Amino acid sequence: MLSYKKNVVFTIFLAAVCLAALVIKTFFPDILLPHISLPMMVFMAAVPEIICAYLSVKADGNFFVSAVFSGLAFAVLPVAAGVAGGVSAVKLFIFGTLVYAAVDFIYESIRDRLSSGPLSVAAPAVNGLILVLAAQGLQGLL
Repeated sequence: MLSYKKNVVFTIFLAAVCLAALVIKTFFPDILLPHISLPMMVFMAAVPEIICAYLSVKADGNFFVSAVFSGLAFAVLPVAAGVAGGVSAVKLFIFGTLVYAAVDFIYESIRDRLSSGPLSVAAPAVNGLILVLAAQGLQGLL
C-alpha cells in the first residue's frame, strides 16, 4: 500500500509557515516578510526532507504523484493564507512541483549515498543547508 508520509510532513510544515506568516501580517503589519522566490521554495521543500531524515521516513509512494501533491500544496496554501504576494496559483503549482521534485531527488540521492551512519547527527541538516545555499547561488545567476 502506498502512503505519502513525506507529503504529509511537507504539507503540515508549509501550513504552519503560512499560518505563521498570516499571524505576523495580521498582528504586526509593519514587519517585512520574504517574498516567494526560488531559495524560499527550496527552503520550504528542504526542511521537511530534513525532518523526514531525522524521523527515518523513506520515500514510499510514487515520485511523480508525490511531486504533484506537493505542487498542489505549494499552490493552495500560500494563496489561501494570503501570503502569495500576487503570484498566481498556477505559477506556484508549476514551480512548486518542479522545485519539490528536484529537491526530493537531490536530497534522497545524497541521503542514499551518504555513508556517515548513525554517528553523524548533523549530516541531514548540513545537506539541506547546502541545497538551500546552492539555490541562493542559482538565484544570483538568474
